[in-house]
Amino acid sequence: MSDVRDAAAEAAGLDTFPRLLMHHARQRPTRPAMREKEYGIWQTYTWAEVAERVRAIASGLAELGFKRGDRLAVVGDNRPRLYWSVAACQCLGGIPVMMYQDAVAQEMAYVMADAEIRFACVEDQEQVDKMLEVKDGLPLLEHVLGGNDRSVYKPHSMKRGSKCQIIKFMFEVMGVKKRTCYHRRRISQSI
Repeated sequence: MSDVRDAAAEAAGLDTFPRLLMHHARQRPTRPAMREKEYGIWQTYTWAEVAERVRAIASGLAELGFKRGDRLAVVGDNRPRLYWSVAACQCLGGIPVMMYQDAVAQEMAYVMADAEIRFACVEDQEQVDKMLEVKDGLPLLEHVLGGNDRSVYKPHSMKRGSKCQIIKFMFEVMGVKKRTCYHRRRISQSI
């Protein structure tokens, strides 16, 4: 079944998540794309709203110098804003690197150094503080974008061609870190 779905998606040119997102935004702009419960009330985001927010984040990243092949650390709870950052990263040909928000700063530093992170998108001030704590050991890290609903995403300057679509690090019980690169075909087969 997934082979048929893959073939149909590829034939239609819908072979990446950003292309699928834009396709849905054109085909069903007012239909719900995501829902999130906030302060006990369900918030609904339409396909058009999600596409617009992804475009805005991608434009901001591009303006800061994000380019094809760059990696974006994404740190925070499972919130729409962080998924929009993942899609924006992929729109620009980048690779999102998902990280646990409850990891200590030194664990994040290991992942970020190994993945050669230049940009990070974080949920809140706690995550920004972790980035600032380890910035001296991360010479490639240039920008941290962070915020929550009470403060807009704002960049924190840290200045001093892969087919991979998502990098995920697994922290195993014995403290061994394992990097796994997920390719589009592997991801779409699991959907």
